[in-house]
Amino acid sequence: MSRAFIKIGHRGASAYEPENTLPAFSKAIELGADMIELDVHLCRSGELVVIHDENVERTTNGSGLVPDMILEALKKLDAGKGESIPLLSEVIDLIDKRCALNIELKGKGTALPAVRIVSAAIKEKGWLKDDFLFSSFSREELIASREAFSDIKLGLNIAEVADEFSSFANDLSLFSIHPDAHIVTKELVGRIHKLGMKVFVWTVDDPRQIAWMKKLGVEGIFSNYPDRL
Repeated sequence: MSRAFIKIGHRGASAYEPENTLPAFSKAIELGADMIELDVHLCRSGELVVIHDENVERTTNGSGLVPDMILEALKKLDAGKGESIPLLSEVIDLIDKRCALNIELKGKGTALPAVRIVSAAIKEKGWLKDDFLFSSFSREELIASREAFSDIKLGLNIAEVADEFSSFANDLSLFSIHPDAHIVTKELVGRIHKLGMKVFVWTVDDPRQIAWMKKLGVEGIFSNYPDRL
């Protein structure tokens, strides 16, 4: 994560393989991603599963809410091309330190289980602390992450510009701010940089927009096509 510009596979290489599946993560690495972004929710039996939505309808052949389903039921669903919904621990094992990992804390109560899994990967599997970045729209989950793992890198996702995000970012010593591409301006990038934080923009697939974001000086871009970065 020390590179000047970071190519981030959004839910893996999700333009090529079903999002948030093991093949999507493998493809992102194959296409040169420096970091992979994924989303986690807590299922009813207590495991952290990798899926973007709180419900399974959009990305699988099933129905229901992830927090209401046990792992066994989730694993039986087809997440695309016959793939199952992976566990966070399975993704960490698959990546095996080949690139950095941005874990977006989507669901309520995901921070502490994520800290436990990441801490185990660092202690037992040779990962480095700097290989991981926790991000979220949820300030509650980011605060819980900081309290449980004092020096883990944290990123705040934002979909609109609010004056008070600066004070929150400073209070929590954030590593990065992740704005929606639609709100990115030269002024916003400058404002974030003045806070001493990096700018990772989501989600940019168009080559012209990618070039514009790089010109603005952002440090990283999330893309469904990591090869375009």
